[in-house]
Amino acid sequence: MRGSWLSRLNPLNSLFGRIFLWFWLTTVIMLVTTIWISRQMTDQIRYEPARKFQQERLQQSADKLQRLAGRRRHDSAQLDELLRRVGMREHLGLMLLSPVDGKALLSFPGSDRLDLAPFWALQDQQAVFSIDGPVWQFTGPRALILEDKRYLLFVGRFKPPGPFLFARQQPWLMGLVILLTSAGLCALLAWSLLRPIGNLREATRAMARGDLQARAVKVASRQDEVGQLGREFNHMAEQLQRLVDSQKRILADISHELRSPLARLQVAIGIAQQEGNEDSVHLLRIEQEAGRIDRMLEDVLTLARLDSGQQHLHWEIQSLEALLGQLCDDIRFEARAYGKELTVQYPGEIKVRVDIRLFLSALENVLRNALKYARARIGLTITASGNGLAIRILDDGPGVADDQLSRLFDPFYRVSSARNRETGGTGLGLAIAAGAIASQGGTIVASNRAEGGLCVAIHLASVQWDAD
Repeated sequence: MRGSWLSRLNPLNSLFGRIFLWFWLTTVIMLVTTIWISRQMTDQIRYEPARKFQQERLQQSADKLQRLAGRRRHDSAQLDELLRRVGMREHLGLMLLSPVDGKALLSFPGSDRLDLAPFWALQDQQAVFSIDGPVWQFTGPRALILEDKRYLLFVGRFKPPGPFLFARQQPWLMGLVILLTSAGLCALLAWSLLRPIGNLREATRAMARGDLQARAVKVASRQDEVGQLGREFNHMAEQLQRLVDSQKRILADISHELRSPLARLQVAIGIAQQEGNEDSVHLLRIEQEAGRIDRMLEDVLTLARLDSGQQHLHWEIQSLEALLGQLCDDIRFEARAYGKELTVQYPGEIKVRVDIRLFLSALENVLRNALKYARARIGLTITASGNGLAIRILDDGPGVADDQLSRLFDPFYRVSSARNRETGGTGLGLAIAAGAIASQGGTIVASNRAEGGLCVAIHLASVQWDAD
């Protein structure tokens, strides 16, 4: 329980806390960097009162110079050498300014590039200052009398040339560094948010493709609101998979259970007919309805096997002309009985590799649906290209409302205007056709024709075909 409360108080376990911390971290870094660069890029010399240890160091150097110089007289060259030796011993840079003649003696290399103006500005000051420049720091002045001549002593050292020299010389590059740093921080925040969203999007797409086992595992392991969304998504997916599996199982079980009483009913009808009642109108009607129920149950079982992925495919290679010959003859014969016409167009000697039973079942269901609603003409056109077949089945019937096209292949769905005894059917034919085509890696879509009627297009992309 305590760990749960501590987890809730952790700002990293909420999007608000992460964004809040990231915002202030970026702000602080930018402020510190801006202040540091602005200070380092300035050329202004800073004067501050010297601290106690700086004053003591200045006094020690002054005492040592006076003591060594007092032992014997020194000319300018000897005084310069003395200054250099004392500076080496103390590991300091020593500077003597002569207000009388304006000359300067310095004990460190590179002193010729040093601007002496900030030091001459203090020649009348009695207090001791710390003078900070871009690359050096000195303490002074301290008045000395050497060889009957007044000097001002400054002691200090050069500071190591850090990255601020780079900022002074290339300010636009430092601006680029700041921009890239802030961009990197923002990119890390965006990546921490977008990566789980991308994982969740992939899982959603997988479910839309029919993979009900897709889960957002990486997202669910997070402790923030995105992780909560991932866990809710996984829970929804599990419930949906359980519901769909239960529906398929119930559908298959009911179909199997109904086959037994239906078989007994057909046996009873046969016995009644053998006993001299074969001309009974009621028995004929019962036999007809039993046959319809039997066909519907067979369709339901076929659809359940296709939906559950338990339909085993038997691939065979056969001539397209031989494959469609009998089916087209049957549909053409039935079409003549209703005063309708079937036209067929497909390539000549083409061999296809398909599951023949499912392939013919799909085409037959779509053709019979077109035959029911066509006014006078049904068309079947097949074209082969690449490694696939494009099949179009056309009719000149009333068509279907645009908002109902996507539902034509749903089980037991029938367009409301077609709910009648003559054309209603069971609503399983197109659903079985869609399942049969999908099981072979194909697609099936319906669309209204501009000239009137319906067009059902089937594309089998994975079909292998060879022209003789």
